[in-house]
Amino acid sequence: MHKIFPFLAAVLCWAACAPRVGTPAVDILAREGQGLLTISATGFGIRQYQTEQDAKRLVLERLLYTGIADANVTDARLPLVPDASKLTAAQRKNLEKLVEQPGSDRFFQSVAKADYRPEWSENVRKSQSFVFKVNYDLLRRELENQSVIRKFGL
Repeated sequence: MHKIFPFLAAVLCWAACAPRVGTPAVDILAREGQGLLTISATGFGIRQYQTEQDAKRLVLERLLYTGIADANVTDARLPLVPDASKLTAAQRKNLEKLVEQPGSDRFFQSVAKADYRPEWSENVRKSQSFVFKVNYDLLRRELENQSVIRKFGL
């Protein structure tokens, strides 16, 4: 019994002190008008520009592949691409072009920092939260035009 106690104490201390790795948060804050969503997201990077691009990519990937659960906004609850494994190689390539810069900027109407962090280091990866206004209808129409998803009602 006495031999197990130090081992158990060491394991509990390690579990309490270990860094937590979680998924970045993406939340819908509001729905404004037809197809305009206000979404908050956190991006990671060495520079502020990189954190913004990472957050934009995360928002688009969540809208496309997993959806964003929200009790009040049903537009983005389900993913736009229900089964990514059934996509052709050409469709996957088109989706990557949509998500990557500079093509993805047209889906974002505005960008604002959710919190202010004045110091950016050159060698340390930081996180930054942003609030985006995303044109969800434009994203859907672009996917319909590229035959990734079927047009609504057809």
